[in-house]
Order: sequence, then C-alpha cells, then structure tokens
Amino acid sequence: MKRLHRFLLLSALLITALVCYLFGQLSGALGFLVLGIGMEILFWMQLFTGNKPERK
Repeated sequence: MKRLHRFLLLSALLITALVCYLFGQLSGALGFLVLGIGMEILFWMQLFTGNKPERK
C-alpha cells in the first residue's frame, strides 16, 4: 500500500506541475510558472528521498 500511495503522490505532483506550466505559458501568469516550478521541485525531492529500509 505504501508504494501505491507514493506512486499516486508523485504522479499528482508531476501532473500538477505540468498543468501549472501549461496555464502559465498560455496566460502569461508568472504565478502559475512559479507554482509549477515548486511542484516539480517537490516531485524530485520526493522521488529521491524515499523511505530507506532500516538495518538491524
């Protein structure tokens, strides 16, 4: 279940970033571009900072 949750979160972040980029390009709104950049940064941070298995 944890992998599914992580996959859904990453997918939502990436899709949100792409949508914000699209709206920012079409309307020229800087806020959407900044929001898209923020979502993409969150995506990459979540992708590379996953839960590492504990060693005993």
